[in-house]
Amino acid sequence: MKKRKSDTKRRKSKWHKSKSLQTTQLKRPTSMKMLLIKFLTFLIPILIGAYFYYAPKISVDFGVPLEHSNVFSSPFIVGNNGNSPLTNITIDSCLLTNVRATSSTVKKITINNATVSADTIYSEYLSPNSTETFFIDFLTSLAFFPGEIKTFQANIKIYISYKWFYIPYQDSFNFQSYLSNSGNIVWYHVE
Repeated sequence: MKKRKSDTKRRKSKWHKSKSLQTTQLKRPTSMKMLLIKFLTFLIPILIGAYFYYAPKISVDFGVPLEHSNVFSSPFIVGNNGNSPLTNITIDSCLLTNVRATSSTVKKITINNATVSADTIYSEYLSPNSTETFFIDFLTSLAFFPGEIKTFQANIKIYISYKWFYIPYQDSFNFQSYLSNSGNIVWYHVE
């Protein structure tokens, strides 16, 4: 059987066409695009790591009560646990819920919901890994329990606003209390 020349030419031309289609579809990126891709794969992890290293990390704890008979005389200790400074730290408000107490002279004290605004409690600058103590006068005057406290339970939510590199943030912190065996009120974090 003889092969025709025209069949061979047709096959070669088909092969050439398909090869040329493949090369046009799978063009290699230019050197500028490759350089940009390499730069971005190097830069993006560095930016993400820098953000998590310098991101704001703020904490709030209760200090030791100044007066045993006043359960809200505990100062707030605000801490900057991050690696960058925070500015314009403000305790915006406190929300008291489910306050129940008895003392030696008062049978029962109940506060269901009380929101207290506190725009005047302010610190201009909090350096990295440092703390500042805030005394909240309105809480001190709010709940002064006469006599020795026998039972106590309360929930408090504290709203704090601050700035990190001129970017405003707001966080809230929840606390519950209980009366310890020694008669002291202990506050602890609740998620």
